[in-house]
Amino acid sequence: MILDYVIDVLSEHAEAGVRIGDIARETGTSTSSIYHFFTNREELIAGAEVERYSRSLTESQTGPKGKWL
Repeated sequence: MILDYVIDVLSEHAEAGVRIGDIARETGTSTSSIYHFFTNREELIAGAEVERYSRSLTESQTGPKGKWL
């Protein structure tokens, strides 16, 4: 859920739009919870980029409906 939101923010506003406080508020979590899993903002952004890349690879192999090509 957190990475989904960050991926959306990155798509719309690039890295400058990623703010930990905004992410916590929009995802219904606390900033301390986010920092428990991600050391800093840059690590959170990197995690979101890896997740986005992973999803694009999976989609390229399975197609948009999740069926293997």
